Amino acid sequence: MTLRRPLLCAALLAAGVTLLTSLPTSAEIVVSSADKARMARETGLTLTTYQTYHFTKKEISSFPPEEIIKAYVEDLDYTRLFLTQADLDQLNQRFDGALHETYLAKGDLYPAFEIFELYRQRVLERVTWVKKRLKEPFDLNTTRKFMIDRSEAKWPKDAAD
Repeated sequence: MTLRRPLLCAALLAAGVTLLTSLPTSAEIVVSSADKARMARETGLTLTTYQTYHFTKKEISSFPPEEIIKAYVEDLDYTRLFLTQADLDQLNQRFDGALHETYLAKGDLYPAFEIFELYRQRVLERVTWVKKRLKEPFDLNTTRKFMIDRSEAKWPKDAAD
């Protein structure tokens, strides 16, 4: 069973990108209780709509949590430049057992915010590294290659990879 970018991932991605581009680099994402309640209602409505009107008529609980996490992470980091396999393993271990019952069934977007915050942290780390690296000289005579499109590549094992 393959999860193909459901409406939930699209909504979470849109909200996440908006938050990433609108926040200063040192700010934490703070969501008021009123916003959490509104998002829980919207998530419940989105899930109900997806499960009722999507042509497959599948319950979201029929999708393995690791596939939901993978789809969301791939939508966030489609070029596989920021997150690592170690990050994915940690996220799957953290949310695998509780994603459906504890969070999605209640409309709680805590896992999405935590995943997005990790992504945001990795982006900021990468931008800091790039700014530092640009101040150093480049050796253009190297035989090393740069992969422009990493969307089909394996996730890097860790930050050093």
